Amino acid sequence: MVKKLICTGRNVLYAGTAVPQPATITINTETGKITDIHPNYQSRDAGHTSFDEDGTAWIDAGDRVVLPGLVECVFSVSDETG
Repeated sequence: MVKKLICTGRNVLYAGTAVPQPATITINTETGKITDIHPNYQSRDAGHTSFDEDGTAWIDAGDRVVLPGLVECVFSVSDETG
């Protein structure tokens, strides 16, 4: 079972930043909450293993834009009257 999820990317936009920048985000999968944001890109394949432990999964977003904490609030309303 995955206990921790690490998402790393080169274009992360999070609180306190005005433009996307490299960052590594740690998420507790049991609570679904972000536990830490490191202001640098740390790739598992590049030998950065300070986060790696049993029960850890990695997502490398590369150059994709990452918006931690963003909640998608799209919903639909339908008229059920006939």
